Amino acid sequence: MVQVDGTWLYGKYKGTLLVAVAQDGNDNVIPIAYAIVEGYSINEPTYRYYRREIGMLNPDALKWLDNIPRQDWIQAFDGGSRWGQMTTNLVESINAVLKGPRNLPITTLLQSTYFKTGTLFPTMGKQHASILASGQVYTKPCIDFMKLEISKSNSHRVDSFDRSNHTFMVHETVVPREGRPIAACSSIKYNYWSLIPDVYKVESVLKVYDEVFQPIPNQRYWPQYEGVKVYHNPLSRRVAKGRPKSKRIRTEMDSKEREPRKCGGRFPRERLPEGTKK
Repeated sequence: MVQVDGTWLYGKYKGTLLVAVAQDGNDNVIPIAYAIVEGYSINEPTYRYYRREIGMLNPDALKWLDNIPRQDWIQAFDGGSRWGQMTTNLVESINAVLKGPRNLPITTLLQSTYFKTGTLFPTMGKQHASILASGQVYTKPCIDFMKLEISKSNSHRVDSFDRSNHTFMVHETVVPREGRPIAACSSIKYNYWSLIPDVYKVESVLKVYDEVFQPIPNQRYWPQYEGVKVYHNPLSRRVAKGRPKSKRIRTEMDSKEREPRKCGGRFPRERLPEGTKK
């Protein structure tokens, strides 16, 4: 699952930093791509334009996108509803990490995001390599989830109707709709751990961080550049002072009831009669 979201640039020039993030089998949020654009829109004409551009560059990518219902991933067609992991604001955690760098100039911003990501991957790779060396097969969130489901399945009773075709009836006595697959597997002595997808294995998580980022040499060692020179757009220069207004679609978790203000320990000073010294 890949999620993309944008955050405003707060520097001298206007712009939006787009960040694509994913999640590994250990519930770690990892950035996988960055892009700086003038802005983004959620209306239908903009979608049509970029859909055509994608089709010209990569027809296979367009075919893959067209197989996904538009209302599931495009805000212009979602009707105000959110789907799946879109409700978790997973990418907002990365935006919080970039709260400082997004105030920097473009060149410094690129260096900051590159070096942050470049040092993150070997750190996480070393961490999961040590976990794998200890003999742990599955990630900790997966193990914790399975322990909870196993405890719930102990109260179920299983009737086997067709063992060869794996047909069972599970009677929940305490916790309904919880731990039924584990209870069915336990009744025929089947290893239910083998049904867990490989993405939750430590070995698979370690492969996520196999990518190596090359260090950027000093500018004196760069080859001579003969391509197109890019200049800033003077129309994008920020004129109005203050923080840009957020256009993020808010959900119920953004609104919280205002709690009554608690006393900070200071009390109003009593008024003394006139002529009395303090």
